[in-house]
Amino acid sequence: MTSILLPTAGPIFACDVPADYAGVTWPKIGMPKVDGVYGRNNAGRFLGRSGKQLKNLSVTSRFSGTEFDGMHGELTLGSNPTLPTLCIDTSAAVRRTLGEPDIHWWIWDYAPPSLESKGFANRLEALVTRVITLDIPTILDMPFRLLRNAEEAEAYYRSLRGHGYEGMVLRGVDDKFQGDKRASMANQFFLRRKPWLEEDGLVVGLLEGSSNTNERETNERGLSFRRTHAAGLVPSGMVGTIVVRRPNGAMANISPGRMTKDECRRQLQTLELIGQYITYRHMGTGALNTLRQATYQRTRMAEDMPGDGNG
Repeated sequence: MTSILLPTAGPIFACDVPADYAGVTWPKIGMPKVDGVYGRNNAGRFLGRSGKQLKNLSVTSRFSGTEFDGMHGELTLGSNPTLPTLCIDTSAAVRRTLGEPDIHWWIWDYAPPSLESKGFANRLEALVTRVITLDIPTILDMPFRLLRNAEEAEAYYRSLRGHGYEGMVLRGVDDKFQGDKRASMANQFFLRRKPWLEEDGLVVGLLEGSSNTNERETNERGLSFRRTHAAGLVPSGMVGTIVVRRPNGAMANISPGRMTKDECRRQLQTLELIGQYITYRHMGTGALNTLRQATYQRTRMAEDMPGDGNG
């Protein structure tokens, strides 16, 4: 009788942890946050976060196969997981259909069906054993450390940042694998600490956003989505992008972020935000020529800004 390999659970989604670790329960297992490209093996199929195969044929072929079932990890171009342009370089490599890029797969969870109900510490032990057994130079287990309190976590985070990692991940010792779910401070099964930076810029323009009226479809993971065909994108009547002049004089596009829908509508009608300073938050790592994941946080009073020609 031929055995049937059941599909493994889908990806998990992280929750940002407060900088003071308020509300975090201990102990946790800490790992480096590598700024690469997510990849997992689902019953012998190598997939990205969307549930689709990556475009590069060589990478897909290399990490497909049932011997990798249940492995979740981060792809990096080369063996150095701390390079400042890692995400940009790796993304470009796996988007190219042809070629054989030097991709390494750093495994941070191992959850085939037989282990999904086990705690993370048990899965981690099985992960290390599995990687050793496979003995493949481009498949590595992510380093980790047991953290007993906020002080140990912050010291570990600062050490990781000092070595060039994007940040830190915190996992619950006894947490089961929860595929296709988003972590929160309530469940804490996948927390992350990343270096967000804040900056003030002068608003010089507002761009209207669009609403997607394309027909809803279902992807490989059973999740609904809409394609972005231009004919189905109609003006939303709300601010979609805030254009700012940064302190260094460069221009940048900022997402409305914490603005409510009513505020986005009002600002597009009145344009009163133009000429004002706003504070926006963006990722402090992985950017090349523009800001990364920049989002509006608040509007600044003119009296609160330095009078040194910052605009």
